Amino acid sequence: MDGPETSCVGFATGIGRLVMALELEKVKVPIVDSIDLFIMYVNEEEKKYAAYLAQELRMAGFIVDTEYTSRGLKGQFKQADRLNAKFTCVLNSEDLDNNEVKIKNNITKEEEIISLDVLIYYLDEKISSMDNEDECDDGCSCDCEDGHECCGHCHHGEE
Repeated sequence: MDGPETSCVGFATGIGRLVMALELEKVKVPIVDSIDLFIMYVNEEEKKYAAYLAQELRMAGFIVDTEYTSRGLKGQFKQADRLNAKFTCVLNSEDLDNNEVKIKNNITKEEEIISLDVLIYYLDEKISSMDNEDECDDGCSCDCEDGHECCGHCHHGEE
């Protein structure tokens, strides 16, 4: 290819074989089909803060995404819906000047203005309570009550 000689290392795997091995061993792979928070913005100042805030929240263990393609708010709301965001946050300069953000719970549709100083604690509490609602008697999150395969930790249906 007429490029310079460069040393390298390669790696290949057959993902199909890996999936078959997981199925054969009956390994359940946890699938995350939602994110905790989607951060939206309107102007460049808010965009910079959105990138900063998203990284801070990721470092705290949350699944967070933000807008990268400079879509309008309507497009950003659609993206939050596509990602199945539990919460959305629309940054605005006035709230940021007051060290606050507006958070919307996408399930209950409730909105609250939260101090940035307590945002991590707020999200942790709200998301933990949402996750606990989905758990079965032994603290797992299987769907055995809905007719799906049980995780083996439950005692549903036992007499």
